[in-house]
Amino acid sequence: MDLIQLTHTGLSNTSLNLNDLKDVTVRHGNVDEKKTKPYVPNGGFIQLYYTEEVKNSHIQGVIAGLIATGHITAYFLTSETFYEDQTPVLPSLRMEDYNQESFTQYLRPKQQQNQNMSFVACDYTHGATAHAYGYYGGAYDPCRDRIYMAPNRQGAQPDWHYIDCATGDVVAYTHGATANDPAYLGAIYSPTEQRIYFVPGGQSSELNWHYVNCRTGDIVAYAHGATAAAHAYNGGAYDPVNNRIYFAPVNQATQTNWHYIDCDTGNVVAYAHGVTAVNIAYTGAVYSPTEERIYFVPYSQANQTTWHYVDCATGTVRAYTHGVTAVQYAYTGGAYSPIQNRIYLSPDYQCAEANWHYIDCDTGTVVAYTHTGVGVRAEGYRGSVYSPLGNRIFFVPNWLATTPTWCYIDCETGNVEEFTTELSSLTATASYVGGVYDPVRNRVYFIPSEQSDQTEWQFINEMSNPCIPPNVAGSALFNKAP
Repeated sequence: MDLIQLTHTGLSNTSLNLNDLKDVTVRHGNVDEKKTKPYVPNGGFIQLYYTEEVKNSHIQGVIAGLIATGHITAYFLTSETFYEDQTPVLPSLRMEDYNQESFTQYLRPKQQQNQNMSFVACDYTHGATAHAYGYYGGAYDPCRDRIYMAPNRQGAQPDWHYIDCATGDVVAYTHGATANDPAYLGAIYSPTEQRIYFVPGGQSSELNWHYVNCRTGDIVAYAHGATAAAHAYNGGAYDPVNNRIYFAPVNQATQTNWHYIDCDTGNVVAYAHGVTAVNIAYTGAVYSPTEERIYFVPYSQANQTTWHYVDCATGTVRAYTHGVTAVQYAYTGGAYSPIQNRIYLSPDYQCAEANWHYIDCDTGTVVAYTHTGVGVRAEGYRGSVYSPLGNRIFFVPNWLATTPTWCYIDCETGNVEEFTTELSSLTATASYVGGVYDPVRNRVYFIPSEQSDQTEWQFINEMSNPCIPPNVAGSALFNKAP
C-alpha cells in the first residue's frame, strides 16, 4: 500500500469528493474508514492508503483536481515503511534507526488532536543564587529527567544548577570543579556515554574541560589535550552517524584545526577542516537527519559568501554558497522542524532585518522569508526550541525579553506569529540564551543569561499532555546548543 496525505488549507471546513477512487482507506488519526466523501476540518489533514492499481488509474487526476481548488495541498510519502497495519516507530537515542516518514506519522495525529490547545509564558521563582550572565544554553538529561544549564559566568561559583523536570524545581549542586568565569557556552548530550559535555568558551584554553556523568549526576574534569584558542567554541550538535559531538567554532574558526568529541572513547579529536572562515564565525549548530549534516549557525560568517556544514557521511566540512543577504552577527542557534524538514535559524542581529532565513533540508538551500516586523530589533533572539505537540519553534528572547511581544514559528504554515507575554518581572536586557524542551512537563525552559541573578525566570507552558518520551528528547533531533 502507498500513502498520500492531503492537507486542507482553505478558510472553511470542506468535504472531499473521492467518488472516483475505489478501494481507498481514509485515516483520521489512528482510525481507518472506507469513505468517498471524508470530512476535513480547516487546517486539518487526512491520509489515504491506496493500491498501485488505484494510483495508476485514478489518483493523479483526482488529486490534481483537488489541488486546483486551492484548498488542498498534497504530497506523497514513501511506501517502504508504511502499511495499513503498521504503527510508527520512534527513533532510538542514537538515531541509527531514524525514519523521517515514520516520525512524522507519529507526530501528526497528536498535533492534530491538540491543534486548539494554547500555551502561555510563565514566571517562576527559582530560589537559586546565581551570577548575572550565569548560564548560556543547556541540555536535557533523559537518564534523570533534568535540564543541566551550561555555566558561563557561574563557572567559578561553588554551586551550579539544574532544573528537575519531575518537579519543576531549580536545584543547586556543589560541582567540585575548577572552572573559569566565564567558562562554557552550551551543553550537548552524548547518548552512548550518558554524559552532557559543556562546550568550552572561556574554559577552552584551560587544561581541563568538564562533563556531567548522567548516571551519577557528578561533574567530571577531563584533560582534553587539545590546542584551542581562547573562547574557542560556542554551541554544537551531536552527530549520530559517527557518534561524535561537533563544536561550533567561534574564535577557533580561523585556526587550522577544529575539534569534536569522539563519544566512543571520550577523547577530544583535532581535525583539519580545510575551509576558510572568519573570526567569531559560528554560534550554534543543528543536525539535519534527512541529509545527515550538521549545519553551523552563521554569526560573523553570515555576511560572507559561503557558510559551512559537516557532512556526517564522510566526516568532512563542506562550504556551500547560500545566496542570501544577511548581516554580520545574523544568527545565534537554531532548531529543526521535522514536519517541514527545515532548520530555522534564530535571528540575532538579523532580527531587525526584513528577511529571516531557514535551511530547506529537502534541497540544502537557504530560503529567505518575511516576518511581521513588529517588536523586532538587533540582538532580538538567541536560540530556539522546537515544541513537538504544538508544532512550534519558540525563539529564545534576548534583548527582546523585556518587550511585551515575542515571536514563534508556526510549523504548520511557516508563518512567524506573535504573542503577548503579559510578563512584568523581566528587567534584564540580555535575558536568555538558549532553551531546552522538557518532555515530562511539556515546557520550553529558557536558559537565564543576564536574567540569572533576578528573582524570577520564565518558561513556556504548552497546555496539553506531552507527546514524546525522554528518549526522543535526548536524541539529535533536539540535542544541540545553544
